[in-house]
Amino acid sequence: MKANMDREQLTEWTDVGARVLQARERAGFSQNQLAERLGLSRPSLTRVEQGQRRLDALELVRLSQATGRSVEWFVSRSPDVFASHRRGVSAGQDVAALEERLESTARDVELLADIGMLTPHPARLPSGVTTVAEAEAGAEQAREMVGRPGGPLLELQSVVENLGLVSFAVDLGSDVIDGGYVRVNGIGVALINGTMDAGRRRFSLAHELGHHLLADEYTVDFGVGTTREEREALINVFAIHFLLPRGSVTARWNELASEWDDHRRRLVVLAAEYRVSWSAVVSH
Repeated sequence: MKANMDREQLTEWTDVGARVLQARERAGFSQNQLAERLGLSRPSLTRVEQGQRRLDALELVRLSQATGRSVEWFVSRSPDVFASHRRGVSAGQDVAALEERLESTARDVELLADIGMLTPHPARLPSGVTTVAEAEAGAEQAREMVGRPGGPLLELQSVVENLGLVSFAVDLGSDVIDGGYVRVNGIGVALINGTMDAGRRRFSLAHELGHHLLADEYTVDFGVGTTREEREALINVFAIHFLLPRGSVTARWNELASEWDDHRRRLVVLAAEYRVSWSAVVSH
């Protein structure tokens, strides 16, 4: 395993203290309870959390054992995480839980890559997407990159892996969170909420692929002048057209039109064939 796996080290004790506070609260300890486990007084732990007292190596080890986190977690900065939420819903504490699951999973993926059990396939598309047409063009390029310009993508998980995104379906509890994405050392890692129906899981995976290929909100040239909501909307456009490429969907729609006049029936068939949700095919 490579030392620190290129993670940015924390240089201020106030940052370390914030990590201690976060770990304590997520573990469900009061200050008295954690202080007892560390062999400290409660005022001393308070000073640690405020960045006014340093921790020695033995105290860091005890802290790691008490909270179930690695020593490295307390002294290095977490990678930036992108959480996808159901529109109009505040995820609250679920976001923090997702961030922790993503960071833990990303570390495992890094280890697998480092020992040669996982071979990353780095892939990127030009960033700076600001229009619906550019987002759709990105989806077309992604399709070309995997040699699948048209038709349904039934084996979506293996397809996105060929584009450098490793994905996992996990139970994130409430379905408020659709999924999340993080990039570590060039490898994309996505967690998809396994409590959702299959169509929504596939759409969420395609959405996280958009984050992976098009860039992210921390990249300066991604949609200069756009808001987070506008960027997310453009990534949704990418996801829809990646799952439902305009050319082949239009051709199939016309074929179905020769059989049925009922638009709703044709939409149901398309949703079933392309394994997407009803809302996704209607949006398209």
